[in-house]
Amino acid sequence: DSVPLVDYLALLRQIAPAAEAGARDYLAAFARRCGRPLTSAELRRAMADGAPRDLGLVALGDVFLAHGVAGEALERFREARAMTPALAQAAVGELRALVMLRRYEEALEVARWVEAERGDDVDALLCVGEVYAETADGAAAQDVLARARRLAPMRPDVLQAIGRVAHAMGDDLLAIEPHRHAIALDEAFAACRVQLAALLRVAGLSDGAGTAVRARRRGLVAGAVGAA
Repeated sequence: DSVPLVDYLALLRQIAPAAEAGARDYLAAFARRCGRPLTSAELRRAMADGAPRDLGLVALGDVFLAHGVAGEALERFREARAMTPALAQAAVGELRALVMLRRYEEALEVARWVEAERGDDVDALLCVGEVYAETADGAAAQDVLARARRLAPMRPDVLQAIGRVAHAMGDDLLAIEPHRHAIALDEAFAACRVQLAALLRVAGLSDGAGTAVRARRRGLVAGAVGAA
């Protein structure tokens, strides 16, 4: 218990640099919340006193995900789910890790579970929609993203996801309007601007052209959302 925290972090840096960076983030958050630094002895004592191991694994998985170490994160989330199968945080974490790893077929089962159990979590629904879209179930992806849009109509990333699914299903005209709406909500959404420009080139339109086509697209998008 007398090992200085700085020495522990130095050792962690040698073994897993991303985990060391995540540990520093955690320590900084603790200091901001509690007004003092966390010691290594306190951390070990908390675990010994019976802190929930499943939630601890989820927290560790979140740290790994935040630093792009999706494989390590996936192992922690799955270990937490093995301990507590109904732990929604672990299921969502597993889904996020699988999406980051682009292992979409493997993610299908957990995506269905998350859709059923966390249907009011917009971020989770975005992951579910991506999994469905990447496993050739565009209709299911559209349904899930329409629900996400009802929950968060002002989030440009939801609109961008709707546009991506329409593009994946081969309807570039339908894909354009959600991208336009996303940029209207957030003019600094650079990734969406790039995607919109590409869609307009494919459709043979300029950014200011095609009034009748845009009207048709608005009707299609409104109809898709209203019917969901």
